[in-house]
Amino acid sequence: MEILWASPQPLKPAVVQQTLKNKYAYTTVMTVLNRLNNKKIVNRRVKGKAYYYSPCLKKEEFVRSCLQDLFARLKLSYGSVFIKEAVDYLLRL
Repeated sequence: MEILWASPQPLKPAVVQQTLKNKYAYTTVMTVLNRLNNKKIVNRRVKGKAYYYSPCLKKEEFVRSCLQDLFARLKLSYGSVFIKEAVDYLLRL
C-alpha cells in the first residue's frame, strides 16, 4: 500500500514489483493486488490490455476507517472494559 500511496498515478503490477526490488514474484504481486481490489482497498482500472491499481482512500482516511471499525467491534464485544482500557492506554502514550 505504501507504494500505491506514494504514487501520483495508478501503477501497473510490474511497477509495484520493480519498486519492491523484484523481491516477490510477479504472480504474488498480482494476487495481493487482486485481493486488495476484491476487498475494495484498491481500485483497478483497465487501460488497453493492462491493469492499473490505485488506493481507494488516502492513507489517513484508510487508517481512520480501520481504527473506527476496530474500535466499534471491540466496544461491541467488551463494552466499558474496552473504553476504560483504551483511554488508559492512550493516556500513557
